[in-house]
Amino acid sequence: MTRPQAAIPRIVLIYGLLGVAPFWTLAAAARPAPDWTGVLSATVGVYAALILSFLGGARWGMAVQAPAR
Repeated sequence: MTRPQAAIPRIVLIYGLLGVAPFWTLAAAARPAPDWTGVLSATVGVYAALILSFLGGARWGMAVQAPAR
């Protein structure tokens, strides 16, 4: 028997979608302008690296503040 899933709070959903918006925008921009595909691919890669480094820093920040077990 499975538990019903809680609804995602609206503000969390909005922030999540806004975080993905640059990926969608850059991917959509690459379709009509194939000569910019390399530049846009590099831009998406840099943006993804920044997002991952931010999430890693947030994770380590939480781990440092947690009491030792």
